[in-house]
Amino acid sequence: MQTAEAEREGPVQGRLYRSLKVWSMYCDLEESLGTLESTCAVYDRILELRIATPQIILNYGELLWVRAYTLLCCFSLLKRARAMQRAHSLPVFRGIAGQQAL
Repeated sequence: MQTAEAEREGPVQGRLYRSLKVWSMYCDLEESLGTLESTCAVYDRILELRIATPQIILNYGELLWVRAYTLLCCFSLLKRARAMQRAHSLPVFRGIAGQQAL
């Protein structure tokens, strides 16, 4: 794995795969035009790259929730929130609690 300094000095193409803007746009396209499996694959890849924000995790949970994958949604969100730092996981836990109250 490259250091952050080495990544910054390299070509743009080498950093593009970690661009949150690009991945967010890809998520939007998949949600609009793709299948549930392809959309979940995009979200899972974002989580693997560890570039997910609390909002992206909540969007992923909302996608699963709306498509009636309630149990999978809760397990997935809890698993992802545990991997984040405490300050970032609080909005995710609040989002889960809000969904379960509905």
